[in-house]
Amino acid sequence: MSDVLVIGGGVIGLSVAYELARSGAQVALVERGPLGGEASWAGAGIVPPAATRSDVPAWERLQAMSYALHEEWSRR
Repeated sequence: MSDVLVIGGGVIGLSVAYELARSGAQVALVERGPLGGEASWAGAGIVPPAATRSDVPAWERLQAMSYALHEEWSRR
């Protein structure tokens, strides 16, 4: 039996499943087609990583953390 069910095998779903499994969770993932075969708006990069919303400190912190972790995560 799984602890977590991830719905969607795009880059975001696969990333979530991967990190959960690394943390010790038993993960099941369902996808209607081939893994990585489709892209969501966010996974396709339509949501920009560097928005011009400098008035949102939480967004800036998230953006900085994302940039710092990207190189390490992409090596996995």
